[in-house]
Amino acid sequence: MLVSIITSVYNCQDYAGEMLESILNQTYQDWECIIIDDASTDHTWNVIKQYNDKRIITIHNKQNEGLTRNLNKGIALAKGKYLIRIDGDDKAFPTRLEKQVDFMENHPEVVVSGSYMQNFGQRYDTVKAVLDNDRLRVHMLFNSVMYHPTFIIRREILNQYDICYDEDFRFAQDYNLLYQLMQHGELANIPEPLVKRRVHGDQIGMTRYEQQRKCADNTRKLMLKLLGTALTEQEEMIWLKWCVDCTFGCTDDERETIQAVLNRIMYANRKTGLFKQDILEKSLRERIHRSSSIRKEDTIKEKDKYQRLFQMMNQWVRVKQEGKNVAEYLARKGYKKIAVYGMGCAGETLFHELLSQDIEIAYFIDRNAENLHSDIPVVAPDNITETVDSVIVTAITFYDEIKAVLRDKTESPIVSLEEIVFDL
Repeated sequence: MLVSIITSVYNCQDYAGEMLESILNQTYQDWECIIIDDASTDHTWNVIKQYNDKRIITIHNKQNEGLTRNLNKGIALAKGKYLIRIDGDDKAFPTRLEKQVDFMENHPEVVVSGSYMQNFGQRYDTVKAVLDNDRLRVHMLFNSVMYHPTFIIRREILNQYDICYDEDFRFAQDYNLLYQLMQHGELANIPEPLVKRRVHGDQIGMTRYEQQRKCADNTRKLMLKLLGTALTEQEEMIWLKWCVDCTFGCTDDERETIQAVLNRIMYANRKTGLFKQDILEKSLRERIHRSSSIRKEDTIKEKDKYQRLFQMMNQWVRVKQEGKNVAEYLARKGYKKIAVYGMGCAGETLFHELLSQDIEIAYFIDRNAENLHSDIPVVAPDNITETVDSVIVTAITFYDEIKAVLRDKTESPIVSLEEIVFDL
């Protein structure tokens, strides 16, 4: 079964020979290798022309055209059932083709897969990746989920849906290609390194970081559009920054914006079904946790907030396992109609727990007033008009300050969700 290896090289005279040797030494030998020299100014062309194997197809550009266009040129020429990527400065493990082809043959639902990578050169370590399709799809909201030099792609999917590298993406073109492919099948990674990636100072990720990030941001915007989530310009700026580095030292307002966007994403997904809802919510909460736990700018009180939050959530799980729930507690207090302050993970969990109970949530209270819970309205604290049996505050810290604000807006009893959970 023929497979097509596609690579584009530029000023790669010191490494291209090693890459080609690693292809020639594969245990799987039914391949063609399309290698495009992108008008190198060194001796790269002379190096690759030394290889006389008929399976190596060489193209010499007279002008530099860039990686994206060259990859599309290689795809147009390819004849193999699968397309395999490698960079000119990397090397393939001897069993790479054999293992990747075998994986794709045994997983027909997968349209593209990758693998772990082993770094060498300026750094020696193994870089891993998420493996299963459901988590990979969710992580596509933030970044590419496969290492480009490890790709193996079903060519029939590219042909059937007219997919290619988008030439508007001079950088981060792999992320955009995955965005296109994920709409037509599953994603996967093989849990072992099959490519050796050479780490050096001339790599695009080190020399063109800002351009690469802007291109990746455009795919992140497309992911939100695919999900059906629209953001304001300010929200988009904060969201994109958080996608790149969820540990950046954001302000309280920025953190509230991020939480509001996450809530909107979770709500939108219930309509579109783009992701498995439980996997989406778990992944977002893990990222929020990582964001809060690593951020150096956190105050002691802020760190305590997240510790207390997870203690509360863990306690909540335990009491559920014992057959207890918040609805019964509220019913004993005579609270049949409530409002919920805060639309973070605790508010979301409370909402879903009460769905099948006799307790009615009349409205949510949140400074980012968005209708995220089906027919349940969301109001800002200044817009509270309806009296309820109780207002449940899901916030962990600043409870006293929140209570003071609410006390001026409503006559309803104000109760801490944290206290309810631990009272159970």
